[in-house]
Amino acid sequence: MSRARRRSIRLSRRMSVAIAAGVAVLVPTGVMAGIGASDSQPADGLIAATAWHDWVSGQRTPQVVATDDTESAIIILDGAAVTDVNPADRSAAVTRIQADQLAVEGEVQGLGGVVTHRYRTLINGLAVRMPAGHLAAVGEIKGISAVVPVRYLAPAAAAAIDPVATPDGDSGAADPAPAAAGHPAHVALIDAGVDTTHPWLGGGIGANRLIIGGADLVDVDADPSPDRADPASEAHGTQMASILLRSPALSGLPAAQIPRLLAYRVTAREMVDRQVRTLARSDRVLAALEMATDPNRDGMPDDTADVVVMGLARGFGGSGVDPVALALSAANRAGAVVVVPAGNDGPTSLVPGSVGQPASAPGVLTVGGLSGDFNPRTAEVAASVGPAAAALSGLPLLGSDPGDALAAGLPLVLASGTDGVGTGLDVGDFAGPDGRSTVAGAIAMVTRGGGPLGAVARRAAGAGAKAVIVWDADGTGAFPGVSAGADAPIPIVGMGAAQGQALVDLFRRNSSMTLAITSHEVTSAPITVASFSSTGPTALGRLEPQVVAPAVGVEAAYPGRDASGYAQEAPLTGTSASAAVVGAEALRLRIDHPDWTPADVRSVIVQSTHPVPGATAVEQGAGAAPEPASIATRALPGISFDPPILSGPIVRDSDSVVGYTLHDLTGTGGRYRVLMQAEDGSYSPVGEPFDLAPGGRRKGTAIIPRGPETGPATYRGRLVVAPVGGEVAAGSAMVWATTRPRTPAVALGSPSVHRRGSGIGVLMVRVGMRDALAVGLNAVTLHDVQITLHPVDNLPPIRMGSAEPSGDWPAARYEVSLSKRDARGVKVPSGYYRAVVTATGPDGTVLGRKSAPFRVR
Repeated sequence: MSRARRRSIRLSRRMSVAIAAGVAVLVPTGVMAGIGASDSQPADGLIAATAWHDWVSGQRTPQVVATDDTESAIIILDGAAVTDVNPADRSAAVTRIQADQLAVEGEVQGLGGVVTHRYRTLINGLAVRMPAGHLAAVGEIKGISAVVPVRYLAPAAAAAIDPVATPDGDSGAADPAPAAAGHPAHVALIDAGVDTTHPWLGGGIGANRLIIGGADLVDVDADPSPDRADPASEAHGTQMASILLRSPALSGLPAAQIPRLLAYRVTAREMVDRQVRTLARSDRVLAALEMATDPNRDGMPDDTADVVVMGLARGFGGSGVDPVALALSAANRAGAVVVVPAGNDGPTSLVPGSVGQPASAPGVLTVGGLSGDFNPRTAEVAASVGPAAAALSGLPLLGSDPGDALAAGLPLVLASGTDGVGTGLDVGDFAGPDGRSTVAGAIAMVTRGGGPLGAVARRAAGAGAKAVIVWDADGTGAFPGVSAGADAPIPIVGMGAAQGQALVDLFRRNSSMTLAITSHEVTSAPITVASFSSTGPTALGRLEPQVVAPAVGVEAAYPGRDASGYAQEAPLTGTSASAAVVGAEALRLRIDHPDWTPADVRSVIVQSTHPVPGATAVEQGAGAAPEPASIATRALPGISFDPPILSGPIVRDSDSVVGYTLHDLTGTGGRYRVLMQAEDGSYSPVGEPFDLAPGGRRKGTAIIPRGPETGPATYRGRLVVAPVGGEVAAGSAMVWATTRPRTPAVALGSPSVHRRGSGIGVLMVRVGMRDALAVGLNAVTLHDVQITLHPVDNLPPIRMGSAEPSGDWPAARYEVSLSKRDARGVKVPSGYYRAVVTATGPDGTVLGRKSAPFRVR
């Protein structure tokens, strides 16, 4: 065999994982120069999860706001909030809540803290900022039921897209009538800042505009516009607002019924893990939810927005107290249809699932994402060394499309790093000792380092690189299939471990080698559930998401103007786009049927779905939401179910009983029967026939036969209501149950204490396992984590404050600094101790582990 022949690059075999056209995960398995790829591959769900890890960076950030010299938390008081008080007693409730909060505030101030937000409409609580180490002492204050650290939520978008100019006159939205001419519905958007001047959004803010008001919870003013210094970092809010207001679901409305938007800005550029990300603090989200359900701020939710859409999500958490989830459920009880994205955590093989709080809150319509109708983008990389040439095809392609210069061939430069090829997480990886760029006019190669791929591409582009090759040297070789993005101004080509190693070896033997990159034609594919869409079931066994909707390349406005002064547009990808699509449908139903309750609206949307072929119940819920353009004209169910999906954990050794309420939407009533439709299409009666009064309600129960003791989640069937003697067409609700997993004993490791610094030392403990290559994954998130010191001579234990506040702890290895003072600031006496860590799993199992003895001097 000739030398040139031996240098040939084998054609890459392409594999699509957790298939989702247009957003599938690609794993390159072709090799170079005879170097073989490993036959060991992780489970499909893990491949999908790791593929999106460094693209959807906001969802992967630490969920608890990091502490420095202070800690932030949300305090929930014992008394009920205004929403959960009888309307006749609400004025007295406001007075009672104010008095209770003032008493707690005095105690907080005595501990050196300050109150930053007050909540009364949806939850009875306070947001506080405390000196570091004092947060645990707050829980001892009389009248407090929970203390929860402030967490981050992130816009549920998978990738930013390059904006293009759009004619100002092409608004796509009808002009509203003056506010005095009618009483239009309101939709509240809780998200990033909104460019109120964009022509697609009415060109301004005011009583006679599409956007009638809102607030900025970051700058604390009435202008919800994004940061003027960097509006692109908050493009998500403008995109969400335009999807809502320009939806085909709202077409054909008279001017007096065109809905108005209340925009609430809650995101800011936050420094997390040495990276700046656009994130929303949960204390600001709570404040915005209170405003959305009480716009005139009198404490009463009688002026609540008809629909509340929150475009934010948080990574999967345990079943502990989540103030945002509590507030979302309360907003539903206050009269708002609450629509939220399922999240972009994808099928992570977590048990029980990847939809966590607040998306799993009861009474909330949670929306997953559908893919586009095309396959992921791929590229070919051709290497030339003198007269020898070879090509590697089918490689994942992200970012912008390769141009003519890349097709002609450019030199390859390896990013500098201490252990070989650098990660590109620092601008120094693309510079020499003199500070000058080493990648200008070349193709830069980096190893995958866990940072956002878009940020790596921007750094490389800033140094003059024309493309980036990302070598997944220690991972699965999986990359997300996404569209071109503003986050990636140059092409990004993904390579697996064997491919990248072969390319590096070839380059080091032939430094004059050049590479040419060309893109393959994008092919069509059937629409299915997007691979980044979070799946169920929830920690409590409920089926989420409830519906799925388009999530790839949804047309949207973009903030700011281009160089010529034109307004811009850019499609949005992510489950937040899905939530906006369904939020507009919910808004239309509220406009056309103002007497319907939020439960009625949710039920009608769920009943109007159609199944997604090949997708499981935990991926799609009831199915794909109806086309927005048809929501106002299609035949709607005459009876609603509350809840619209009857789901929960299978009870061991017995059948499951689920309750529901029927509501006659026709106003005619009649005699009905309830049937259970099994998976094979057969029907069986549930109870006896009954009479339903016009507009009346009726409670009922359904029995789900006991399923397997172990095994995957199980879809059971569908409840239907039919007139006696008539066809089965009056309404339906999914009935679904799952085996609720137990928290494995290995979910919490044994702690160890190591002497470091001026305090007691550093406590190290493992939660779950994060081996991305493991076929099985114990990734249970624990909550209510507590650290105590137990004297070995059986004296009372000492509760410790720490730099890592109690809350949800996802699977990871944690290092917690232990000071020489306990949670109340009292010095820990000298002696021998064991550190004890306790935590609660999603199923309520309490775990406890203790360290070996150590000495406190």
